[in-house]
Amino acid sequence: MSCRFLLALLPSLLIGQNAFSQDTSRDLSFTSQGLVLSASLLLPEGEPDAAIVLVHGSGPGERERLAEIARALNEQNIAILYYDKRGSGQSQGDWTRSHLTDLAQDAATALQTLRREIDPEIPTGLWGISQGGWVLPVAAGMSDADFLIVVSGGALLPQEVERHNYLQKLTLAGFDVEPSSVEELLVAYFDYLAGRNDLSSLDGLLEQCAGQEWVAQLGLEAVIPSPADRHHWEWVASHNPAAAIGRLEMPVLVLLGAQDPLTPHPATARAWEDLLPGVPFQQVVVFADAGHGIRLGAHGGDFAADYIETQARWLRQIARISEARQD
Repeated sequence: MSCRFLLALLPSLLIGQNAFSQDTSRDLSFTSQGLVLSASLLLPEGEPDAAIVLVHGSGPGERERLAEIARALNEQNIAILYYDKRGSGQSQGDWTRSHLTDLAQDAATALQTLRREIDPEIPTGLWGISQGGWVLPVAAGMSDADFLIVVSGGALLPQEVERHNYLQKLTLAGFDVEPSSVEELLVAYFDYLAGRNDLSSLDGLLEQCAGQEWVAQLGLEAVIPSPADRHHWEWVASHNPAAAIGRLEMPVLVLLGAQDPLTPHPATARAWEDLLPGVPFQQVVVFADAGHGIRLGAHGGDFAADYIETQARWLRQIARISEARQD
């Protein structure tokens, strides 16, 4: 089955070309739900201010796609664990047959692994991009994360974001389609994912639309799971992140790009601000010139100015609070 969210765009957005020398990075592995996942641990020279597990967005997720952000944060005196997503790189499993809760469990287990590698008094948390914005609040409920950093995602209903992206796809391709025609097909698609209708109903509607160029551009047929695999993806149509976000009792930093074509940033920012329970250091920051992944330009440009530094300053504040409580 093809990737779900944004598969055509995310890989090029996240790939980092930097390699780490053997004296700064160590490979390790951990077991989550019976699967062995391969990871890399990157430590600063001295005692880190904080420690972070990096969590992938949608699609396949080799750890090298997070290497650039891993290096940038590590240079800010932060310990980093980043791993091959299940079914990617050297990790066992299959992400196409994994539920949101499976991905969250992987992140929570990675956090436990990182904690064993560092001083237990160092603040340790989760960082996630795009689809990771839905994974992290669920993983927080499975772990003892001290903080969360969410980049370019979360808070809105997954189907709301996916609907936005399908409509954006048609608009960018220059199609002027009657909204009701698109909506009818998308409703049938989400109803199938949620188990409210069977595949034959969706197939019948696709057959009625066959031959129309905009349907081919939409690309639904490439991502529809089989009936046997549908339950792995029902969360796309049914997950509501509000409850998990409302239970977050730790600092949360949300970073969004105002030029992001994949994440509707005004609605996402409002949703995070409305849903976060107001714990100190829960903050939403919007970068005016940035797109997805807080990058400039399309398809993997440079990080926006102050993006890395914003995270480092926030983490140092968290670290100072942690030290004060220990004293």
